[in-house]
Amino acid sequence: AAARTASRRGAARLAKAALKSGRNCAMSGTLLEQARNLHEDLEILEKAMYRELGDPATAHLKRVDEVARDQVVATLLDAHTQRAKRLAAVYEDGDGARREEIQAMSGSTVFSAFYDQLKLLRDYHRKHNIAPPSEVYERELLVDVLEGANEQTFTGEEAEGRYLDMHALHEAYINLKGVDKETDYASYLKAAAQLANVPKPTALTSGYVRYVKSLRDYWEGFLTRTQPLLPLADILTKATTAFDERWAKGEFSRWQGGGAEKENGGDPISLEGVSSAAELEVHGLEKLKAELARLQEEVAELRRRNGVLERAMARAAIKTFPSNGQG
Repeated sequence: AAARTASRRGAARLAKAALKSGRNCAMSGTLLEQARNLHEDLEILEKAMYRELGDPATAHLKRVDEVARDQVVATLLDAHTQRAKRLAAVYEDGDGARREEIQAMSGSTVFSAFYDQLKLLRDYHRKHNIAPPSEVYERELLVDVLEGANEQTFTGEEAEGRYLDMHALHEAYINLKGVDKETDYASYLKAAAQLANVPKPTALTSGYVRYVKSLRDYWEGFLTRTQPLLPLADILTKATTAFDERWAKGEFSRWQGGGAEKENGGDPISLEGVSSAAELEVHGLEKLKAELARLQEEVAELRRRNGVLERAMARAAIKTFPSNGQG
């Protein structure tokens, strides 16, 4: 009874999954058949990717055609990865349904489980009127995968991925405080990646932080569109890890300082050009606290010096202008 219940439960769940994925398969009601279906899908997708990349005629494609081909392969690879994860989940058998299904195929309940499964399949076909699978499915799968993907488009300036289109970023850059407003577009393209050359007061403003985020997002998006097969996520993860290690060692002297300067919280915060509290938030709470404490110490020192000066001036005045009683 338990085996028949598990078989019915698995059949119902996988029938829904098959309908959702659009697969017309006569035996999609069992975990074992779903695994077979997924293996078939993976093979179809692998063959399609091989046709795109393994054809000798594609070895000397124009850049535009190469980008288009890579986008197709990236879409197929993404579909392959999703199905591979689903197949791995079937084999991992987290809920034990696959094990119960295999056990139902042996022992004294094998015939009753067989007829229960046969009845479910007949009911399924009677309800959904599914045609027998054929070679047409391969074409339908590829069309479904490619048409369902997000279209990767380019602007006119990008010319199908041949050039960058950073006009909006150039406009944002020249509107930052503390930069050369006369920087033309060509000069900006040459210097856009040289972030260390930006004046530090400018780099500490909230406007510059927003600009850098937009710059990063554009470059990542451009690489994703022009080199979709590039393992960009892995590259960025490694770069972030390397940066964190260098930061922990204090190797970025421009931002972390060194020696006594580091102990005192680094360089003083420049208030030149600051027009709102939001522009100070980029320094962080600890840096602002340290700067406030430093300013308080300076004020106290100025008051102390002023007191000494006032007392000295009073003594000098007494010596210079003696009282009438002594005159």
